[in-house]
Amino acid sequence: MKWGHLLNWLGLLENGKILKWLSKSWKKRFTKKVPEMKIQITVEFYDENERQKIKDNYPSAYLKLEPITNQNITIDYEEFKTYSQFHQQNVDIPDFKSYNTIKRIVPSAYGKMELYYNYDSTNEKITSKYDNNNEQNDISESIGCAGALSVLSSVYGLTEADWKRINISNHKDFDFDSSVVQGLDKMIVIEAKGSIVPDNSLVKHNRVSNHKAKIKKKKEDVEFKKNYPNGADLFIGTITVADPQNHLKLLLVDPPTESNLNYNLRKKIKLLKRLNYYFDFLMAISDKSLLTISLLNRIKVIEILNDVDEVDNIILRNTNNDLIKIGDSFIDSHSHIKRNIIGNVIPISNNHLLFIGFPKKIFKMLSVQFQSEILNYKVNPETYKDTIVCSMSINKAIELSFFSDYYEQLNRKPIGNFKFNVINSKITQASSGLNYSIIESKNIIIL
Repeated sequence: MKWGHLLNWLGLLENGKILKWLSKSWKKRFTKKVPEMKIQITVEFYDENERQKIKDNYPSAYLKLEPITNQNITIDYEEFKTYSQFHQQNVDIPDFKSYNTIKRIVPSAYGKMELYYNYDSTNEKITSKYDNNNEQNDISESIGCAGALSVLSSVYGLTEADWKRINISNHKDFDFDSSVVQGLDKMIVIEAKGSIVPDNSLVKHNRVSNHKAKIKKKKEDVEFKKNYPNGADLFIGTITVADPQNHLKLLLVDPPTESNLNYNLRKKIKLLKRLNYYFDFLMAISDKSLLTISLLNRIKVIEILNDVDEVDNIILRNTNNDLIKIGDSFIDSHSHIKRNIIGNVIPISNNHLLFIGFPKKIFKMLSVQFQSEILNYKVNPETYKDTIVCSMSINKAIELSFFSDYYEQLNRKPIGNFKFNVINSKITQASSGLNYSIIESKNIIIL
């Protein structure tokens, strides 16, 4: 995955520019929670006919979905933004090895959304700026993806890692987003559509009814069926509809399909999605570390197994045949928050760096390979402020205009890595445990 797609995925771009999230008053040295930003989404069945079909075809899913319909469900705004860019995922794009790709192109996909939508934090509402417009595909895809994934993740207890697109035998993520839910009793496949209309509380606009027709037609598509030769347990369509005055509305549509999935395949799919998700970020944090290399080897083994239980709780080992651990030397050579969130800082523009990191608990979880823990890991999304201790090589820093005001200090330092602090930095934690923050050059202190 290229860095431009990572930024889109994290939803860190606004109006073509990186969000200026860092506070100007950066002298406080304590962790401080930032007021939560939420949005509300009204969930409904498309109509009575679709409600009855979902009830008849997927009775267990209906019991999950029916209680949240005809009311508003509250979603974390940062998570919504993250999900809005999931349609950017592409399994054929190279992984995080090339840090310089972001220098060549800084996409503005989330910024384009801002041209069409307003966010009202007081009323927890996202509305369209216009009551009628010629929709652009990427804009409607973004709002459709965000509405579907944020609501269904809330209902089924999923994280971003569960929606990771992968290519494995009998399960090829293509136009649809899919996930195996907790308990491994169901694999859901989603067709997510989005639209902007004058009033989403009235009779269905022709754009919305057209989306419904496309969803219904999709399940009969021969090429689509090739992507899921074993079918899916819950194949559901969603249409997220925005207008200038009401809360976003998520409409549920039923395109029934057959399934011959078994427990082992569901578990394999969910496990591979999560492990690939963490591996991608480990490549950005420390691509040559023993943990990263060992995790890739374990993923390759799981891909060819029919029963993943064969490697359950079989730890990842170092050269001494002991459990791979994250020790003090690893933490000292990387960027971190209170030595607990360990990660890396990557240049993403002339004036900004990106910090990404995971708690030590996740590094240990990946080493221990207790599958139940990996499959069920989820934390509450939050935004907070804290100090980031950053580490970077002198040679790399001198090449960056980001450090232009500090060249004299850097030239006096010995060759190797140097450290700098970012005080009172605004950090976002996703439900997968990923922590990330945008760093501005004016907010750093060279140590």
